[in-house]
This record gives sequence, C-alpha cells and structure tokens, in this order.
Amino acid sequence: MNSKKTNQKNLTFSNKYLAFYNGIMLIGWSIIFGKGATYFLLGKSPFEIYKLVKMELFIFQTGAILEIIHSLPFISLVSSPLFSTFIQVFSRVFLIWGILNVTEKPKNSPFFISLILAWSPSEIIRYSYYLIRALKKEINIVTWLRYSLFIVLYPIGVVSEIMSIINSLPETREKKIFQIKITESFNFEYSHLCIGIAVSYVMGFSKLYLYMLNQRRKHFKNEKQNQKQKQK
Repeated sequence: MNSKKTNQKNLTFSNKYLAFYNGIMLIGWSIIFGKGATYFLLGKSPFEIYKLVKMELFIFQTGAILEIIHSLPFISLVSSPLFSTFIQVFSRVFLIWGILNVTEKPKNSPFFISLILAWSPSEIIRYSYYLIRALKKEINIVTWLRYSLFIVLYPIGVVSEIMSIINSLPETREKKIFQIKITESFNFEYSHLCIGIAVSYVMGFSKLYLYMLNQRRKHFKNEKQNQKQKQK
C-alpha cells in the first residue's frame, strides 16, 4: 500500500496528463479493433465495417495530432522525435480525411480491412506501453510487444495505406476533387498530391522502419545490460 501511495505522489502533472491521454486513446483503439475484428469474422464487407468503425476511427486517429504537440521542443512532454512523429501522424490523418472521407473505392477494398487490423493492434500496444510508462511502471510483455509487433504490422499498414491511395486516384480524377486551374493548359489535380504522398511513403518507409529496428536493438541491449548489473 505504501509503495502505491509513493508512486502516486511521484507522478507529476505531465505524467497524469499523459496517462489520461494514452488511456483514452487505448480505449478508443480497443473499440475500433473489437468492432473491426468481430464484424470481419462475421463476414461483413469492408464498406459495412467502415460504416461501423468510422466515428471512432476519425475521432481517435485525429486525436493523434496531439502527439505532434507533445513532441514540440518547447513543450517536450515526450522524447519522441518531432519529425518522425509528424510524418507518421500526418500520413494517417491524411488517409482518413483526405482519402477515405472523400472517395468511395478505398472504403470497400480488402486493404481497408488490412489497414484496420494493422493499425489497431499496433496502437493498442503502443498506447498501453505509454500509459504504463506515464504511471512509472513496466510490464515486460507489453514492452516486448511494443518493440516487436511493428516488425509485421508496420509493413502491412504501409502497404494498405499506399493501396488505399492508389485505389482513390481514378475517382479523384473523375470527380475533379479539389482541382485548381493554374494555367489554361495545366490544372493542379488532387491526384497529383495523392501520388506525391504515396511516393513519399515508399521513400520514407525504409528510413522509418530501420529507425524503429535500431530503437528495438538499443532497448533490448540496454535491458540485457541492466539485468547483468542487477545480477552482480
């Protein structure tokens, strides 16, 4: 009892805020995964699943924008690099608001299912890990999953995101979504932006993936060293 009270007293306002934020996000993504997985197993179509998870997906993925704010140098609530945080959050927010919200085909594609089943487990583990850290505790299995599950889920998520963008291109051109006339002979089309973002996915994937693998190696190396020191 005394140790629990001591831990609670040691929690700063930042710890409590981050615990609250990550707890809310954990609940949201758990709902998305629960709905998505259940209705997928019941044989619902991708579009039916989209309609069932749309509200939670848009709320909680948009809520991740706060992570960019948390990473700002003059705020520094977390130690996550600002650039990589911005890229990861922006790509997903763009996908839901800039692709799923304005086009139909990506919602009814198998890649929407793989998107949800890649995003939600990784977010559940990630927010669980951050919640536990904010409370100044550690659960080994959650830590291991945090640094291991992405090896499979991250590539699946990226491929699903790229394919969702590709599936949207014919519709953005046909409907002339967000088309801007630049000159008499040239119009800026929304599809140009979508193609550029898809290319940036391909170019940025290896860099981010290698960064995450490097972080994994560092973490487990430090963990081994700490265990050896405790045994001495």
